[in-house]
Amino acid sequence: MKKTSKNIFVTIIVTLLIIFFVAQTVGAKPANSPSQQAATGDVIIYGSNNVDNAIVAINLSQAITTQVGVASLPNQAMAQDPYTKYVYMYEAFTTGDELFYWNPTTLANTLAFQFMPPPEEYAKGMDFAPDGTLYLMNDTDEIYSLNINTGAWAYLGNVPNLTPATLYGRTGDIAFAPDGTTYLATYENLYTIKFNASTSTWSSTLIKENMFTQPSGRDYVWTGLAYCDDKLYGSSGEQQLSGQWLSAIYEIDPASGNMVKIISNVGTRLNDLTSCQPKVKRCNLQPNTSYNFRIDPFTATVHIDTLGTLACISMNRYNVSHPEATVPLKTGNYWSITGTNAGGGTAVNFSVTLTLPTTFPPDAQDKLCRYTGSGWDCAMTSFGSNRVTRAGIQTFSDWTVGNDAGPTSITLKSITAHRNAPPQIVWLFGLLFLSIIVLVYRRRHS
Repeated sequence: MKKTSKNIFVTIIVTLLIIFFVAQTVGAKPANSPSQQAATGDVIIYGSNNVDNAIVAINLSQAITTQVGVASLPNQAMAQDPYTKYVYMYEAFTTGDELFYWNPTTLANTLAFQFMPPPEEYAKGMDFAPDGTLYLMNDTDEIYSLNINTGAWAYLGNVPNLTPATLYGRTGDIAFAPDGTTYLATYENLYTIKFNASTSTWSSTLIKENMFTQPSGRDYVWTGLAYCDDKLYGSSGEQQLSGQWLSAIYEIDPASGNMVKIISNVGTRLNDLTSCQPKVKRCNLQPNTSYNFRIDPFTATVHIDTLGTLACISMNRYNVSHPEATVPLKTGNYWSITGTNAGGGTAVNFSVTLTLPTTFPPDAQDKLCRYTGSGWDCAMTSFGSNRVTRAGIQTFSDWTVGNDAGPTSITLKSITAHRNAPPQIVWLFGLLFLSIIVLVYRRRHS
């Protein structure tokens, strides 16, 4: 009987070791595996052409491009809705009266509106302003606003003093900065343009001209423009010796127009670019003052209680749950907020009250939660119709609204912040304990 018990014990130990090593090799992935790090935080914009209607994703963080879809119609004007993420495109070449959108998730094209009459046959540039309005520019330098909800459009006038559009018609694109500054790139030049509401007229200011070094007998021109994280990005149309046109991507300083090529060849000719997730920036802040940060269709509010060294506040909204959100915090949106001093460094010694909108009716269990880098700090001062407020904030980072997030002051640890004992170790000790019980039982009944 002792020999039998010994054999059973050896068998159990060998089995446990096999289970342990299998678990080590095929078990949970390490916290830093590439598949979990993926493209979180990468800056991606889109471009398109009217040759084969290809839609290209341009990863500005990694300087790579990938064709990700096909537009249903030729187009030379496109813009991405900051809320739905749909990529709107305006038909080119044919009747010039259709606005359609491409869904980056489903890859489907959908007709939004067929305008009767159309605002203009040949649209050349398009972008969403910080307030959510979609603007379009045509080949004769006329600006229109388009309402993507009703289909209504309005003529806003003509932009003067641009490079004459004599060679290829109007080339280029428009792009908005978070403060509403409107940039326009066309042919070889970069401008800002501004609308005077009192006179209903536009003006243009040249930032830099002759930005390309033109090869002999060939032409380089701007075809698209995007604004992302305080920088401009432009797509070029570069005529090759064969006569073919290809595009490169350039990073452009908005103040000087100085540029550097970051992608030499995207593999096709791009006719337009979308811009990034919009950022709203407020500067020249004053104490005891409230500031609204509207990123369509939501408005967040920051009230300055104590100014400290706070000179500017910048805010992005992302239309997804935070990648580190636990279940109560997966409410579909989060805000990235930064506060800087006059020198551009991190502001200190301030205190603000933050109000964020909700997509659900809030109650006393809902909180504003700040990501600390390893977990969540959640609290609430008050709530109202579709809003939650928290006072006494002295640090900015990523914020979201927690739905039934628990007691008034809690810290919710991120599920990926700490690695407890691996599950295979827990199983090993559990099975080892069970084997001891089996051996004791067999000894007593042998």
